[in-house]
Amino acid sequence: MKTTIAMLRRTGVSAARRSAFGVIINTNFREHSTRASLLLSGSNMSSNVVGSSRILNTNINTLSEVPDAIPGVPHFCVVLMRHGESSWNKENRFCSWVDKPLTDKGCRDAKECAKTLRKYGYDHFDAAYSSVLTRSVKSTQLVLEELDLMWVPQYTDWRLNERHYGNLMGMNKQESSEMYGEKQVKKWRRAFDEPLPPIDPMVNPYYDQIDSDPRYVNHPEARAIKGESLKEVIHRIAPYWDGVICQSLLQSGDKGRRVLVSGHSNSIRALMTYIEKIGEEEVRKLNIPNGIPIVYHFDAQMNLCGPANFLGDNEAIQRAMSKVANENKVFPSSSGHINIPSMPAATRQQQPQELGSRRIHDGVVPVPLSVPMLNARTHSRVGVASSK
Repeated sequence: MKTTIAMLRRTGVSAARRSAFGVIINTNFREHSTRASLLLSGSNMSSNVVGSSRILNTNINTLSEVPDAIPGVPHFCVVLMRHGESSWNKENRFCSWVDKPLTDKGCRDAKECAKTLRKYGYDHFDAAYSSVLTRSVKSTQLVLEELDLMWVPQYTDWRLNERHYGNLMGMNKQESSEMYGEKQVKKWRRAFDEPLPPIDPMVNPYYDQIDSDPRYVNHPEARAIKGESLKEVIHRIAPYWDGVICQSLLQSGDKGRRVLVSGHSNSIRALMTYIEKIGEEEVRKLNIPNGIPIVYHFDAQMNLCGPANFLGDNEAIQRAMSKVANENKVFPSSSGHINIPSMPAATRQQQPQELGSRRIHDGVVPVPLSVPMLNARTHSRVGVASSK
């Protein structure tokens, strides 16, 4: 660290920036090849997290603190980005592998992300990676178009997809809290290794759409997934990070190479957990807003040079994170009733639910064994499916 700070001083970087950068530089990370085994074994790694408060609390790096490069230090740069708002983000539904387009706001999110990147000096990328879902691909294209970089290589892979939300797929998040309880739904959304009710082909109207999707025809491992925990998302995304993204950087010979990775809320959480070795308790607090650039720097051997830098206005990012965290929260109205965005009353046909019980946190709470789903054509309720 002393050597790095000395280099910064010699290259004319201000004292304030030297001080700020001294906080985030730490190269004593273990080799990245050991991360997957540690994470997937369930080891508690919270003591190894460097700068996790910058992700999870209030100390998000802002413009005056983030140099766009480390002068004199060979390095690579990876920028992570969650796609812009999709139509189901707007409706607060579990979108997962259902392929929904960006809203007009989602397009603006991506363009604003590009403008933020330019403002911070990240106006060039050598390659871009995205999932195979339209909202991720389109967000990538809009960012590159805004930066006049449509010519750079663009790669898609299903392993960067959003988490497969099983039988929750398609449900409104607040309605799911009404059914299962806020604590259980939050646990499903944010815990490291919490199994989901698997998608049921007899119940979920989106099962056939995903199973027959040509994007997955040649990927039986993708079609075999019926629901994922964050741990399982890491299991599928880590080989792509190590074997494709990292290798492309290491083999390029270009010490200043930069790449953009456009993913989803949980694929970005999975990558950040894997890259920074975030502990199971800390990852519960990690919420990824749409269209906010998240920057990592690595040395020439792909050792991490510090924690994530969220680029943008501190207060705005905190508000966006809070909004994501509270997506399944049920708010009482002034009359004391629960406000649940829902379907028109005429189309609500609630079927009797088979109840079981599932132990969560502070007691045993009755919970349906399945998730009632909406018929894609009539929007009426259909059947129930057995849980894991």
